[in-house]
Amino acid sequence: MKVIEIKDGQINYIGSNKNLLKFNLLIHENDFSIFVGKNGCGKTTLLDTLIGFRQLQNSSTYYNAYDTVAYCVQDFNGGLFPWLSLINNILLPLKTTSNYRNDIENYAFDLLKRFNLFDRKNDFPYQLSGGQKQVVNIIRTLCTPSKLLLFDEPFSSLHSDNINVARLIIGELGGKKTIILISHTQDDLLLPINRYFTFENNDICDSTKDKVSLFLNEKY
Repeated sequence: MKVIEIKDGQINYIGSNKNLLKFNLLIHENDFSIFVGKNGCGKTTLLDTLIGFRQLQNSSTYYNAYDTVAYCVQDFNGGLFPWLSLINNILLPLKTTSNYRNDIENYAFDLLKRFNLFDRKNDFPYQLSGGQKQVVNIIRTLCTPSKLLLFDEPFSSLHSDNINVARLIIGELGGKKTIILISHTQDDLLLPINRYFTFENNDICDSTKDKVSLFLNEKY
């Protein structure tokens, strides 16, 4: 079942009529999609458009089946509230729903243990390193009661050990939720993805069939 569809989509540079992206996009339920491209090609802008931070300048079709979206931003400082403890930052999305609260809280505690942060659950963001803040962002995204998860280069500020843990945890959700992950590193291709998109000449290309050759040729 299709859950996101954009036909003849157009996104311009801010304050300009020049096209940043002209594209078509189709995402199906429970797809694990990775979007790879160089800096400045429009990866983050695409995510901002999917959640409504940016508007399409033109589109013959725009469809998004999800009412709620979990979004892990690239800027670890921008995603946390400084007056909330680590655990309260993680559980903040639960204020909008009581469904599965106990299950989600238990899941949050389990994730904190896997990242060796459980003993610091009552610390505040200023007491954490940049990588630890990003771990909290990742955990909150995973604990948000949404079927659509967006990750904007989530591993960029993590230590290698935490990168491995994060990839393993996110990979466990493959086929269970719709996941869109932005990346510019080949290592993320090792995730259990089934859709692979590249940014080429202001377009978004479905390069799923070419994934192996792109990885071996070190295109990105």
